[in-house]
Amino acid sequence: MKTLLTVIGILLLATILFFVIGVISPGQRTSSEIQVNVPIDYCWQFYHDEVLKNEWMSGIEKYELVSGKKNTVGAEYVLTMEAKAGKASKTYETVTDFDPVSSYAITYHNDMLTGSTEVEFKDQGDSSTLILTENEYKAKTNFLRSMFHFFNWKIEEESKKQEETMKLLMEEEYMKKRKNKPNPKPQAMPVDTSRVN
Repeated sequence: MKTLLTVIGILLLATILFFVIGVISPGQRTSSEIQVNVPIDYCWQFYHDEVLKNEWMSGIEKYELVSGKKNTVGAEYVLTMEAKAGKASKTYETVTDFDPVSSYAITYHNDMLTGSTEVEFKDQGDSSTLILTENEYKAKTNFLRSMFHFFNWKIEEESKKQEETMKLLMEEEYMKKRKNKPNPKPQAMPVDTSRVN
């Protein structure tokens, strides 16, 4: 009986601690950086290509502009992810920064959380680009805040896998583009007629 009461007490304490974490949690923050072997202009272009995004960001069903002008501050998008358990999830995004070939930022929200993402692109001067990403998010309920607190490492792990997929595809597409680029035709050297008798 004493053992049973001890087990119950431990479980009760663990449950209380779990929900207390959700109450006091300020939210989660992740940061990452990855270097891709492509020039910064191409890196920026690829990152914002909505067709190619479907290939490196898994689970996208649809990404559509619903308000404002594409690729400008204030533009609003709806990101629809593939259906799970019979229901597709939607995330609503608003562009807060769009500085071409430099930085990009959004705020977002869905049924579970609210957050923001900031992405910075840095030219490395050797035909490579460093992409720096900062992501902050907070769940809408105490239970989810506690869950995210314990599983934030998993979210970071999945984000890194996604970035690696993006890097490989970006470099592959860049090499294809270079190979398919036609070489300029050699131009004939001008003849110096002044020396012809």
